[in-house]
Amino acid sequence: TREEILELFRKSDRNDDDQLTLDEFKNFMDALCEDASDGLMMNLTRTFAIVPAVAAAVARLVKSRAKRVDEELSKHKGLAPGVYAGVAGFLVGKMPAPIGNGERRY
Repeated sequence: TREEILELFRKSDRNDDDQLTLDEFKNFMDALCEDASDGLMMNLTRTFAIVPAVAAAVARLVKSRAKRVDEELSKHKGLAPGVYAGVAGFLVGKMPAPIGNGERRY
């Protein structure tokens, strides 16, 4: 967020003059790139590990608790996995950061 970038800037500005020297700028960019890399890794983890795991859990829950719903979804080829993945994406998105897009709680 903007506040996080400004905080990185303030940490990099050693003499508090709101201008960065070349060394301060390099440190700022290193910190900014590290933060961006962490965000990318979290997005990849969310997309390829967390959402599929939640989708599998949603599918198991629907199959055990709402069998008729699963039967209706299964009549249409490919609809059930799409619905389960959509529900999982929604649920993961509502989780607090850094896993989801929800509000940070720390």
